Amino acid sequence: MDSFIEDQSFESSANKIAIDFKLIKSLDANTDMMEYIQGISQCYKESLDKRLPDGRQFIGSIVGGCVRFIPCGHYNKDNSCDLEFVHNDQNDEKRIHACALCYFVLGGMINVHRLIQCPILAT
Repeated sequence: MDSFIEDQSFESSANKIAIDFKLIKSLDANTDMMEYIQGISQCYKESLDKRLPDGRQFIGSIVGGCVRFIPCGHYNKDNSCDLEFVHNDQNDEKRIHACALCYFVLGGMINVHRLIQCPILAT
């Protein structure tokens, strides 16, 4: 899968922005990469809002303010995290092996797949 990541970037349907997986490989997994995905998530939010006008609002009402976990950057970047499914990082924040793009686009929704496998990339 890592060779696939090195060779691909995914573009939104509007071709306004692409997730650059080559760049992701060079970023710190739990800081710079997460900020990068959070910034790019805006384009995917807009795309989903056009396709499902009330979808993200509905997800937000389910998730609410009760998010207690942050996606694990190492899991999303290259599946290099050998810690448990839910674990604490060096700053004692709770991390979970879940998709970072879903987390940012869907207001804290936890979906158990890696970033490279995210169905939101198809929007």
